[in-house]
Amino acid sequence: IQGQGVRLVASTGRGPVYATSGFLGGIQPDYTIAFNGAYIMNREGTPLFASPMSEEQFAVTESLGRQGHALGYSFVDGYYIYHSPEKLVTLSGATLADSGSIHFNLDNQRHLKSLPYVAFCNYPDEMAERFNRDNPSMKMVYHRPNTYDLCQAAHNKATAAAWLLEHLGLG
Repeated sequence: IQGQGVRLVASTGRGPVYATSGFLGGIQPDYTIAFNGAYIMNREGTPLFASPMSEEQFAVTESLGRQGHALGYSFVDGYYIYHSPEKLVTLSGATLADSGSIHFNLDNQRHLKSLPYVAFCNYPDEMAERFNRDNPSMKMVYHRPNTYDLCQAAHNKATAAAWLLEHLGLG
């Protein structure tokens, strides 16, 4: 289909590594929307749109780790586990560990290079709605029982697709 001039866009809540040909059965997308819409790149890996967490959003997520919740962060270069790695590897499943993109960053310094796009954590299901209410710039997105992605409320895959179409002159 790409050979007929159709542009392929892969969209994921995960990092861009999950939209590569190795994960897509040999298909290389023309554009990738990653981190639930906070990052868009072209086939060559050039970012077209990048909106990492703010310092304030990072502080909100980091407070969860200090409260004892397993916590990791998604950066363009991979996943960094900051708190309780033994819990997160189990919660994240084999796909994340097998990707080679998981880093055990227990010195908690990766964010000093650049801020993450998304966080992921274990968190009690019954408290997720309250987190979302108390932190309007963030949204806790269910992954599986007691496991959540912490995304920026301002972004989602649909708004990112609309931005890309506008950027390409198709909107």
